[in-house]
Amino acid sequence: RPVAIGGGVLGVSARNATSPEILGIDTTEEVGTFFEGYGSRLLGGAGSVNLTALDGQTTARVADGARVNQGAPGAHPDQDVIVSAFDRADVLGLAGSLNALAALGLGAGIDAALIRKRTEASAGGEIDANRNVEVLATSEEDVTGLAASAGVLGVASMGGGVVVHVLDADTRAEIAGGADVLARNNVLVHAD
Repeated sequence: RPVAIGGGVLGVSARNATSPEILGIDTTEEVGTFFEGYGSRLLGGAGSVNLTALDGQTTARVADGARVNQGAPGAHPDQDVIVSAFDRADVLGLAGSLNALAALGLGAGIDAALIRKRTEASAGGEIDANRNVEVLATSEEDVTGLAASAGVLGVASMGGGVVVHVLDADTRAEIAGGADVLARNNVLVHAD
């Protein structure tokens, strides 16, 4: 979810702000479940596949040409400027199969997920703060998968489960080239 302030992006100029915060926040929860069962006297077979694909971008930035707190008379002495992008993805994938009462049973469960994320915080333009300027990008992922197969009451039963998760996460925090940043205390640029 892009959030931006600046002349080149939204045509906005922030002036006389006490402590501006430019935030980009995205949270995603994905639950995929697929189970299958089969019952027969002679031959049995069951399988399930659960596929999840997420592709997202979360951005917070002060654009080139923006002016934040320039010449703000009477600004609070504890004034900070915070540019923060936060993205969290929770993925739970379950796949399974059950064969019952078959003389010969086969089963399989497959859970697969592809998760691509980009989380970026960027500060450009002219930024002035009485205390701190913080540019923060945080990306969190909680990915859980379970795939199983079971055969009950059969003479011969075979089953298996496979879980494959691919995570491609890019998290960046930066002060853009050509930016003019003035903080009377600290400038923090952090990506996690």
